[in-house]
Amino acid sequence: MDINVGDQKIFALDDLVGMERAKKKAEELKGQAFGTLDKLRILSRKDETNLRYVEKRYEPFWHLHYSTHIEYERQRRYTLEMSPAVQSVVIDEREYHPRSGKLALQGLEHCVERLSVAAFVDAVTGDQRSFARHITSPITGISGPEELENDDVIVVPAKVKASTLTRTIVAEMLRPVEADHIAVEEITVDTLHLYFRPVYAFEYAWPSKQKTATLELDAVTLDVRHGGVTLKQKMHEVISHHDLFDLGADVVDLIVPGGGIAVKIARKVAKK
Repeated sequence: MDINVGDQKIFALDDLVGMERAKKKAEELKGQAFGTLDKLRILSRKDETNLRYVEKRYEPFWHLHYSTHIEYERQRRYTLEMSPAVQSVVIDEREYHPRSGKLALQGLEHCVERLSVAAFVDAVTGDQRSFARHITSPITGISGPEELENDDVIVVPAKVKASTLTRTIVAEMLRPVEADHIAVEEITVDTLHLYFRPVYAFEYAWPSKQKTATLELDAVTLDVRHGGVTLKQKMHEVISHHDLFDLGADVVDLIVPGGGIAVKIARKVAKK
């Protein structure tokens, strides 16, 4: 099996909000941070809550597109129902004689299978999420997450590497194939992009109720999420571009010694 890896890039999504506009929007919606019932109380007594902490951070996610291309051959026996009156059939100048009203033919099938998979994966948790709206927004190409770091910004490191994603998705794409001979077997990674999206987090305090709550604002889609978290500290783990996109040993190990055998066994079981 051949694995072809195409476009590997890192992007930072542009902040479409800015700190001041984000604060204003958060102030308008801060009641949502404490829940529906508390929201009504806060609206009636606005002086009870105060903004205690603000942070801007970049959270990573992966955008991937994989495809498989398999070409193979297999022998097949076809049985055709015939009228009892049929004594012989000529196909391609060759004469066949039905038995018990059935005609058996032997054929060689040339097969081509293609499968395409697109996915968005949270680069911290490994969960699949929908980030389709994000990748249509303005972006800036970067060589690594360190370009986003400054005194006022927290950059969340990508815990999930490209090799881990590839192992998972390739394993899902390897399906049993009933074949006598495989001519072509390829997996192509068309797109392997790591994005960092800007997020604002606002922590509010409600002294009289001894409550705190956090409101998160996506600086690309303007979506607001209550019940969020604040990190409040720099993430010191540094992962290089090579480590993030290392598709070497891990993936080859999956395909050749492990995955290759698994594929052969699966095909044998399917044929049986």
